Parts: sequence; C-alpha cells; structure tokens
Amino acid sequence: MKYKWGGKLNYIEICSGSGRCINRQMGEEFNGTALSIIEHQAYVNLKKALFIDADEIVIKALNNRIKARGILNAKAILGNYFNDSDICMKIGKEITNDGLNLVFIDPTDCSIPFQLVRSIKKQLTNTDFIINLASMTDFNRNVCNAILNPGFSKSVKKYNQFLDNSDYLTNPENIELAELHKYEELRNKFRITYTDNLRKIGYKYFEFISVNKFYDILFATEHEKGLEFWRKATAIRFDGQRKLF
Repeated sequence: MKYKWGGKLNYIEICSGSGRCINRQMGEEFNGTALSIIEHQAYVNLKKALFIDADEIVIKALNNRIKARGILNAKAILGNYFNDSDICMKIGKEITNDGLNLVFIDPTDCSIPFQLVRSIKKQLTNTDFIINLASMTDFNRNVCNAILNPGFSKSVKKYNQFLDNSDYLTNPENIELAELHKYEELRNKFRITYTDNLRKIGYKYFEFISVNKFYDILFATEHEKGLEFWRKATAIRFDGQRKLF
C-alpha cells in the first residue's frame, strides 16, 4: 500500500508497553512490538505511528527510546482503553481520516471493551485491526466461572464488555458446554461472537492464528486484498523463514 493513499499509512498500537520485553526463562531482553515496528526497514513507508498505554512511566520510557533512535513521526501517548472517547480524541489530533490505518490491540486479557474498536472504526474509516484475544489463558481460567457462577461478577462484566454482548454467557448451549468443561467449543463460539460484532461495523474478512496455545491473533479487514496481504506477511516467520504452503 505504500504507493496508495498518498503516502498516508499509519500504525496505532494500544497497550503498547515500553518497547522492550524480557524472556522470563532466559532473562534476555528484546524488542517489543513498538520498537520492532520503528526499527523495521519498511517503517519509512509510514506517515505516523502512535503507541498508547495507560501507564505514565511506560509512556515516558517508550518516548525516550523513540527519541534515542531519532524517529520524528512516532509518539507514545497516555490513554486508558476504558475511555474510548479520550483515546479517539487523541488519535484525531495526530492522524487525519483520509489514510489507511493498521491498529494493533494487545491486552494481556479479554478486557478491551468492544466499544473501543467501534469508536476507532468511526474515527478512522479505513482501518484494519490486529487483535490479541487471550482465548487460552484468561479465557480458560475464567469463562466457566463467568457462565456458571453469578458471584463471578468481575469476569461477567469483563466478557460482556469485551464481546459487547451478554447473550454469550447466558446462552443455554454455552451453559451446558461450561458444565462439561468443553473449552475448545466455548472458544470457537467466543471467536464467532466476536467476529459477528466486527461484521456489524463493516468487517468481512477474518483470520485467526493461534500462538503457542496462549492466545489467538485475529486479523480483521473490510477488503479481500487486506486478507491477501495478511496471509503473505504471516507466511514469513520472524526469522525470515518462509512457510512451504
């Protein structure tokens, strides 16, 4: 897309972190997604990159790292994903609604309200999403209690906001699956419910990639070409190795 949209290609990351991560087993430090983006050779094709996190210390650290690399068209800003209007206002000050945008939402659990996705789509019309669904960590730990235990109110509220739908937790079929601890079937229905909501705001093409039995990466786009590009990109591993098929 670098030859399209008049060069107005933007990247937005929510729950960005500070740009650096630590491998718990090896104790090694490595780039998180924010620094991986701005250090990538294709970064020159982006007009703007915004990194949003709710922690002031994290934002300061990431801005320092961006500055140290001499990057002038990237910025980390403070934003709480429960306040979609504030996040969209801040995005609107940085990015005009006449380009193509890729938004990566990367929480550690299923706590991002779907209202945020809806609001970003309204703010930036031409937007593809990559969304981390913690469908095999947070979901496995809490979904059965959320369905079967009325006292599990925090998880009930979280999933209802995440899905923008209270029917999932009260659906008789899902109650039966929860009683039988059929997590895979519950996960499939969870994915379907989420993509059904994305369809309501204009998305037509989806693909899930499961990562190390921890979470799903969901790609959502309005256009078939977006899915074609996604599949070409994900056919290349982080180390440059390509898939055979």
